[in-house]
Amino acid sequence: MLAFPAESIALLFTPKCGSNSIEEAYEPYAGVRIGGHPSLRHIDLSEYERGFSTLSGDQLGPLETVCLIRDPLDHLRSWYRYLLRPGGGDRWWTHRGGTFDHFLEYVLDVEQTRKMKTQHEFVRDETGEIGVDRIFALERMDRFENFMNERLGVRRTLPVLNRSERVSTSASSELEAKVRRWLAPDFELHAAVLRAEDGWRNPGRRFEPRRVVRKASMASSRADEYRRRAKAFRWW
Repeated sequence: MLAFPAESIALLFTPKCGSNSIEEAYEPYAGVRIGGHPSLRHIDLSEYERGFSTLSGDQLGPLETVCLIRDPLDHLRSWYRYLLRPGGGDRWWTHRGGTFDHFLEYVLDVEQTRKMKTQHEFVRDETGEIGVDRIFALERMDRFENFMNERLGVRRTLPVLNRSERVSTSASSELEAKVRRWLAPDFELHAAVLRAEDGWRNPGRRFEPRRVVRKASMASSRADEYRRRAKAFRWW
């Protein structure tokens, strides 16, 4: 997660949605970085609201939560390619053959779907409603770049990093249909985000950023507050 208190942005890193590239481009301008272990780096909205949402203080007000999502089936393809790499973690589906279809069969298992957080779950608050203020589509990274560059007053282009080796990720029509039923809320949200030229803005959260002059001392102070709170939550 990257936070920009002066620019009123809390940037949440949805797993497998360009986090490395985004961090490379914009971390130098952030007041706060929470990272290290994936459970810290990929704090979802409900975790953010429980532990970090008030840390901008009364002077700056709340931060606009921002994240990216991608086509849900492509999201699973990215996980599959990542887990095939050396050191990519437990290849828990390989005893069934190791193809993308076998991977999908595994993640569609009832017990596994309970463990695997979907993108729709990532952006939800503790009431179960979508709570992220603004969402961009990975497929239209130019829109995200324009938003970040304008708010931060910089001109950055996201580098292409962490690209996995190309492997076959074709899925049977039967399994794809099952995935589409399981991830129906994700597909619906992704379609809405793709249609939004300036990023999908949460209709239930009309966020209006404050224009605040950036001060290095302020960023340092906020960073210390975030780290203290992270330690209190045993996330640091």
